[in-house]
Amino acid sequence: MKRIEDAIKQRQFKTLTQKAFIGLILTGNQLVDQTNDILKPFGISHQQYNVLRILRGAHPKPLTMAIIRERMLDKQSDVSRIIARLVNSGLVTSCVSDLNKRACDVRISPQGIELLRTLDEVVNPLPLSDLTEDDLGQLINYLERILK
Repeated sequence: MKRIEDAIKQRQFKTLTQKAFIGLILTGNQLVDQTNDILKPFGISHQQYNVLRILRGAHPKPLTMAIIRERMLDKQSDVSRIIARLVNSGLVTSCVSDLNKRACDVRISPQGIELLRTLDEVVNPLPLSDLTEDDLGQLINYLERILK
């Protein structure tokens, strides 16, 4: 187990809140890095993976880019660019919405669904695998209290 102090080469923190805050950021970055490492051989980023999972959750209904943006984990993502790359790779389809000509309807393709089936077997956040069900429940509870 790595200590937060060792990870950032800082001997002490002014408060436990500060240490917890830095620990959350470090942990989040580590999870993103590990996820990107797992996804790299499949040719997608964690943001693209997030979009595919969002679309699979709505399947077979389409979602607009605005709705996808709202549901993204990384709110700073360029959804238009992510969708364009997924369209180019055949993992999603995009067309002008029948209801709103200014919006695009985005759907996951059969190839996208198949890729997610494969990824469901390999994407396993390693730092979380050592936690028990009770630990995970407590962690989720704490995270939800922070998210409010």
